[in-house]
Amino acid sequence: MALARNINEFTKIFIKENNANADRKNLMWLNNYLEYYLNDVREMLELQKDKVSSNADIILNGLENIDSIVNIVIEYLKTRSLI
Repeated sequence: MALARNINEFTKIFIKENNANADRKNLMWLNNYLEYYLNDVREMLELQKDKVSSNADIILNGLENIDSIVNIVIEYLKTRSLI
């Protein structure tokens, strides 16, 4: 999701430039950004997920709807006698 939000913001900037000469430069920049993301950022996020999730009390899926997430948290808190 973060990648999609970033690309969306970048393309808005590119569109505002409205300059045919900038199109190739912007596409090259976007291509480099995506290559960097695929090669470096994704690996870093996977490592981070592995380290953080191994110590997490609860893991939530941010792609779920908010009501489902809230219900999962409430049930978790109940099992821990925190509410």
